[in-house]
Amino acid sequence: MRFHLKNDLVRYSAALSILATSAWAALPALGSGDPGEGQSAPATLAETGLYSDFASRIVGEGIVAYQPRFPLWTDGLDKQRWMQLPAGASIDAASPELWEFPVGTKLWKQFALGGKPIETRYMERVEGGWVFASYAWNEDASAATLAPRQGVRAAAEIAPGARHDIPGSFDCASCHRGQKQRVLGLGPVQLAAGRTGDGPDVVELTRRGLLRGLPERFLSAPADPGPESREVLARGYLHGNCGHCHNSEGPLASLQLDLRMEIDEPAGEPAAIRTTSGIAASTSARSAPAALRLDPGNPEGSQLLQRVGTRDPFAQMPPLGTRVVDEKALELLTAWVRHDLVQPTAAASETP
Repeated sequence: MRFHLKNDLVRYSAALSILATSAWAALPALGSGDPGEGQSAPATLAETGLYSDFASRIVGEGIVAYQPRFPLWTDGLDKQRWMQLPAGASIDAASPELWEFPVGTKLWKQFALGGKPIETRYMERVEGGWVFASYAWNEDASAATLAPRQGVRAAAEIAPGARHDIPGSFDCASCHRGQKQRVLGLGPVQLAAGRTGDGPDVVELTRRGLLRGLPERFLSAPADPGPESREVLARGYLHGNCGHCHNSEGPLASLQLDLRMEIDEPAGEPAAIRTTSGIAASTSARSAPAALRLDPGNPEGSQLLQRVGTRDPFAQMPPLGTRVVDEKALELLTAWVRHDLVQPTAAASETP
C-alpha cells in the first residue's frame, strides 16, 4: 500500500509539473503582467510594510482591508486581506474586467487558525509585472520569513490528518497566471456595487479616489438587493475557486470550460452553465468517473461535483491549496444542480 501511494504521489507531482510548465509556456499570449525579471520579495514580512507595529500587528496607515464577495476556499482557515496603493495613485478600471494596478501596489492575504497566523501571501506590482511571495510565521508568531521557492509543506495541522502547505512563488504564479488579470480577489464581480460582506465595494473605492474609470453603470447598487439567488451563489463559488484557471483566455482555454462570472455578462446562458450543463467531461478519474461535467437534476452524475467533493490528488478541484472538502459549497452546488439547472436541449448538449 505504501509503495502504491508513493508511486501515485510521484505521478501526480509529474502531472502537475507538466501542467505548470505548459501554463507558463503559454503566458506570452496573455499580454502584460508577467513577473518582473530579477525582482525579488523582501526577506521578511516586516519589510513589506504591512504592519506599522509588527509586535502588536497594527496595520500601517493607508492600507485598506477588503473582502471578496466569493472567497477562495482554503480549508476553513481565517483570512484577512489588505491592499496599499502608492500615495496619490489609483486603479484604472476603464476596462472593467482588466483592472490596471499602478506600479508600487502591494497586496497581502493572511491565513490564521484559532487566531494564530500561519502564513501571509504577498504580491507587489513592479515594472513589467508582479512579484509573488509567501511568508511563514514562526511558532510564537513573533516573525514571518520568506518561504523558499518550493514552499513549506505540512506547515501546520488544520484538521485531523490534514496539514496546511504554504505555497512557494511558483505555486502562487501557477494560479495567478491563469488569466490576463493577475489579481484574483479584487475586481468588478468580487467588489460589485452593493454586494454583501465586509470591506469596500467599487462605489466606496471610487469615492475614496482609489478606483477610477469604471463605467457609471457599474457604480449603482440595487435599492433593495435582497439575498443572492442559489444560482448566483453557486456560480460565484465556481468563479472564486475555479474561474482563474478554467476560463476562455488562459492556458487551459482549449478545454472549453469557462467558470468565470462577468460584471457585464452577454445575453443568453452564462458561460459557467453553457460550458458545463449536459457537456461531456474532458477527462475522468477513479474518484470522478461521471461522463458529464454537470448533469442537470443529477448531482451524483456530475463530474464537477465529484471533483469538488474529493481530495483524491488525481481528481480533486481545486488541485492545489486544499486538503479538506468544502462541505457547505458541495451542499450548495448539489442543490443548484438538482433543483435549478434546466435540462439542455439536444443541440445545446453537444460538445462544441
